Amino acid sequence: MKASLILLLSLLSVFAFSQKTLTWKGGTPGNEHDWYEPKNWDKNIVPDEDSYVIIKRLNTGHDAQPVIAEKVIVAYIELQSRSILTISNKGSLILDGSYTYSEGINFYGGQLLNEGVLNLKGIEFSNFNVIAHHIKGNGKTLVNNKPIRKEYAGF
Repeated sequence: MKASLILLLSLLSVFAFSQKTLTWKGGTPGNEHDWYEPKNWDKNIVPDEDSYVIIKRLNTGHDAQPVIAEKVIVAYIELQSRSILTISNKGSLILDGSYTYSEGINFYGGQLLNEGVLNLKGIEFSNFNVIAHHIKGNGKTLVNNKPIRKEYAGF
């Protein structure tokens, strides 16, 4: 029993420290909207599958909101007031909340423009209806790898 508790606490600490929070700042000359430009992030690293991502609309003299043009996998995204995250027609975003006990995405006044593929993993279909009205565009939306038809998702 004691060994199991120690193992559990060790695993929890690994998960807690492996996740990092990264905030979009954008505006790097020549790559203002580029998700993959490290200088567009507050810690100068590009988010990965363990990242908690925060997209803000900053008052920094530019209006550079992120554009995803390739495949991106992150654990969680928070879209804050007036922010816009765009998935281009060649891009895909996988939000995997399976290991984070989250919905994968939260909207606090932000918006997601999907012209590519959005895949929300690790959530219940019933919870998708809550966030569906924040997703705009003509891209494909999947929940747990299954296509969602707009007429069933509250679009």
